[in-house]
Amino acid sequence: PKDAQVLDTTYVFTYKTAQQLHKARLCVRGDQETGDNNLADIFSTVARSENLRLLLTLIASLNWDFYVCDVKNAFVNAPLQKPAYVKIPPGADGDRARCVWKLHKALYGLRRSPAEWNNELCKTLSEMQFEKTKSDWNLFFKMVGNKKVYLAFHVDDGLITSNDTAMLDAFV
Repeated sequence: PKDAQVLDTTYVFTYKTAQQLHKARLCVRGDQETGDNNLADIFSTVARSENLRLLLTLIASLNWDFYVCDVKNAFVNAPLQKPAYVKIPPGADGDRARCVWKLHKALYGLRRSPAEWNNELCKTLSEMQFEKTKSDWNLFFKMVGNKKVYLAFHVDDGLITSNDTAMLDAFV
């Protein structure tokens, strides 16, 4: 569209020494974004530190099993609610002088990507019958009889615990 803001992209290359792994990621140059972004449109909620300590206390005192997870490429799992356009990155096919890419999924660097990811995470957990606690936007629970699963997220990193190993394994 004529009035659309078209952002640059950049490649981010990293080397993970412990795994001897080279990684490359295409990121949007979010520093070029203009417009009045409402904090709710760009903010990703995180679990409160006291609730993380509460889960760690349950794990330690009641000997509950737990998992710590990192959602790989979390942002690209989130559909964008409003379109975003980027210049075709170097090395990709396409007429860079006349064409742009319309993003359908959030990319790292786009200001609203954390909020889009958080919305997708909450929607998915709700579909799995998890409920948010009243005290925390990112502390979720599911109860089936006397079996309980709790999970807390800090953007794309999660802590998951349960008083029932089979229920925990099924969720993971």
